[in-house]
Amino acid sequence: MAQFLSTPLGQWTGIIIAVATGAVAQTMMKLGTQRVGRFGESPALDFLFRLLTNPFVLVAILAYGFGVIFYMFMLSRLDLSYLYPVMTALGLIFATLVSSVILGEHVSLVRLSGIAVVIVGVFLVGQS
Repeated sequence: MAQFLSTPLGQWTGIIIAVATGAVAQTMMKLGTQRVGRFGESPALDFLFRLLTNPFVLVAILAYGFGVIFYMFMLSRLDLSYLYPVMTALGLIFATLVSSVILGEHVSLVRLSGIAVVIVGVFLVGQS
């Protein structure tokens, strides 16, 4: 795997895996909190216990852990000043798609425009 991650295709694969697992984790956390309810509607410790025993939240924690491992793999091979903006932009894209398609959230034209500006910025970072 180390040799593969040294190639451009391997680096992009590692980045996509790290970002995708982050998007899965965000989605699972949202689904978990929807089932637990809003913070402040019950005592904080009760809310925290219900969060940490919710299957969706547990999957989110595992997904984040897996994603962090791939993020560290990529950090060992790429500049942070390149990797972080690229992952942030891809994370915005993934989160927006998931929010719209799976969670049914409305994504306004203003939000989409902001994401487009970030993508242009990431493209410029990638050119350096």
